[in-house]
Parts: sequence; structure tokens; C-alpha cells
Amino acid sequence: MTNKHPKTIRILWFIPLALITLLFGCDLFLASEKPRDNPLDPSNPTSAVSELKAYGFSANSVKLQWKFESAGESEYPSVMIVRNSVQEPTSTNDGTLVYSGPTTIAEGDEYAEYTDDEVAEESDYYYGIWAYTEQDGTIYYNGPISDTATTTLNEVELSPTWDGYLWWDSMPTCWIDDTMSELHLWWDDTVTEEYILLAFDFENTPDFGQLSEAGLRLYKYGDSGISDWQVSAARITQEWDPGDDPYNIHDKIVFNGFQDFSDDADAPVIDITLGSTGYYYWDMSDAITAWLVEGEPNYGILVRSRTNDMMGAYDFYASEHGTDSEQPKLILKYYGDSPDEGNN
Repeated sequence: MTNKHPKTIRILWFIPLALITLLFGCDLFLASEKPRDNPLDPSNPTSAVSELKAYGFSANSVKLQWKFESAGESEYPSVMIVRNSVQEPTSTNDGTLVYSGPTTIAEGDEYAEYTDDEVAEESDYYYGIWAYTEQDGTIYYNGPISDTATTTLNEVELSPTWDGYLWWDSMPTCWIDDTMSELHLWWDDTVTEEYILLAFDFENTPDFGQLSEAGLRLYKYGDSGISDWQVSAARITQEWDPGDDPYNIHDKIVFNGFQDFSDDADAPVIDITLGSTGYYYWDMSDAITAWLVEGEPNYGILVRSRTNDMMGAYDFYASEHGTDSEQPKLILKYYGDSPDEGNN
């Protein structure tokens, strides 16, 4: 966020009311250029906006959110928002006025919101916001602070924070391996089972707007068996940890026909050809929406074979594999702020 605080400008009380009315009819404030390098005046009777967030919401819209430091005010100051396609707005007439009016923050929320839907695709924009109030016939305004937004479609590849596979057989023997450069799926008529587990961290997720694509990508380098397989990638819905008893994790996975540990019923399923190598993709848009939009807990992804009537094994590369492009990735295409370099 870029928050630069210029001098607050006080509109003089002696300017005729008719002129004030005329200028407000043109959606302009009385002051013109404002310096960009001095702090906001703490004696200004108008509270300044404390934070502005602007991010691409779709190919042709930008969502703006703002808040004030003092929560719970009975009436927040009104605001003026200006858009500029070249630089941060330095005055209220330095660009296009996109909103001028009251601030409404719903109970329990931190931010007010406004969507600017008159922007072009694949473009960068600068927004400035001013707060203003009227007291005793004088208008006081405070600001601006600024933020940038883009309507460019972003793409990011996220590496797993943890990946491994669970191995179980009827002896019984069971363990989780997260140290090898391979991930395995195995099925041998309930004698041997292997399941792939992956976790991705969204703690530093950018401000997403519209999600265009979200896919899990794995690289298959080998297999054995006698038939093609159907393989699913499901959002895990139960809390678990790689350090838990692997027998318990296995029992959770298979309990109730695979319906409890993960969102198995709605999991994307793809066909994988026996003898093939290369990249395979699962559409994880529903999972990403559940985590980032609906606020569901993020417990990771379970990958399993759904062809459980014949013996076979399918082999994929893990994050320990030496070639980055062949490691597991969660690929996101979205409108919004690009994440920092260190977050992916």
C-alpha cells in the first residue's frame, strides 16, 4: 500500500455559499493542488482515512475498500475517490472522480466498499481518497492516501508447504513418507493402498478479485498395472497433521466410503492413461473459493485413485524433485494484487 499524507487544506469560511454549491455540483472541491510530502494535520476536525485498498476485481472493474482508525463512530466522514491512469492523484481534480458521498460501514465490518466498473481491461490505475466533513458552513477535508490497482490477469504458481504420501497394507503396516522425491498412488484390491497428501499456505494471499482459474498440477513420470485410472483431487475437510498416527489418518481417509475426510463427492476427477508421462491438472476452483472466499479451513488436498478394482501404481514427482517445473504446483489465475516475491 502507498500511503502518502499531504497537508490538509481548510476551505475558507468567507467563500460565498453560492460558489461552494456550484463547485460541488461539478463534483470538485475548492482547493486545487495539494502538496504530497507533509503529514496529515492532527488538528483537522475531519478524520483521515487510515487505509485504502484498491485491487482488480475483474477485467473491467476495480474494488476499493477504505476504513478509518476510530471504529464505531456514529457517522463516518464522507469521501471523494479520484482515479488517475498515469500517477497518484495529487488533487481532487487530478483525474476522474469515481465516487463522492457518504461512508457506510456495516456493523461487524472494518471497511466500506465501492466498485469502479468503468475501467479498461489490462490496465494499471492509481486511486486517491479524501475524507471531508462540513462544520458551521465550512468544509474540511483530509487526505489523500493512495493505492494502485491493475485489471491485468495475474498468474502465480504456489509450491506446497508440505507434500507426501500415506502407505498402508493389510499386514498391517502404515506410514507417511514426506522425504522422497516421489509421490505414489497404489491400489491392490485393498491389500495395499497409497494416497497423496498436499498442503498449501495462503497466509500471505493477495487481495483476490475474480478467480479465473485454479488448478493442481502434478507431473507423472511412471506407472505399473493393467488399466487406465481415474484420479481425483479433493479438498480435505478434517483437521490432521503429518505427525498424527498414520493408521488414524488412513482410517479417516477411507471412512464412510471416502466421504468424511475430504470433499470427495465434489472432487474433480480426471482420466490418466496407463503408460503416459507428463503434466496432469485438476480444477481446484471450488476448493480455492471455499478457502479464500467462504472462509473454510484450509487442511490441504487429498489425491487418490478412484479405479479400485485392479492392481496398479501411478508415480508423480514431489517437491523434493530436482526440477522445479516438474514439482507439484497450485496454479492460480486471477484479478487482484500480485503477491510479493517471497510468498510463492
